[in-house]
Amino acid sequence: MSGYRLVWIAILAAVFSSSTLLSQTAQAQPKGQWTGSATCTLKTTGPNYSDLQIHTWRIDYPPFVTTSGAFTYYRYTWTVTGGGGNSTSTWQINGGSKITGYFQTHVDPNGKLHFAQGSTGLDPFGIRLSSFPFRYNVFETDFPAIVVPATPHLRILQGQTKRPIVVNGPVGYQQPGGSTTKKTCSWSFRLQ
Repeated sequence: MSGYRLVWIAILAAVFSSSTLLSQTAQAQPKGQWTGSATCTLKTTGPNYSDLQIHTWRIDYPPFVTTSGAFTYYRYTWTVTGGGGNSTSTWQINGGSKITGYFQTHVDPNGKLHFAQGSTGLDPFGIRLSSFPFRYNVFETDFPAIVVPATPHLRILQGQTKRPIVVNGPVGYQQPGGSTTKKTCSWSFRLQ
């Protein structure tokens, strides 16, 4: 084989492999910026015990957005409310709102949009017992990732978890052994 043919074969092989690699990694995200909110409700029950936490994440318009490579990050505001009680006391949870983290989005090589929480559990809020002033930390819960086909017409992400997620470990204030916590989540985001 002549030297020119070998060079052309090498060039064609390089072009083919790099275009294949690009088609696998460079998937475009939908145009625009996501806004909206998501909510997870945690219900804990046990012997003479109940605790309810409602975690809400909101991306306001216009959103604070940063990008890094294929990832886009949307800062969110987190709030937590709720309350509970046992045989000796009751409490209310009113966490106000804090900017605590971000959602991240990217499109994978299979053309799926991933909309996921990029940080969690970083900033606790205090709760106040009804019977006396007291602070107890409530940590931000995880939000399940949303994975959908990234089509050119994708403008709305709405849905909910199909069944309750069982949460392991203590979640509520003074949660007794033998308690169970179940989490349900819903979301509604729109591309602006």
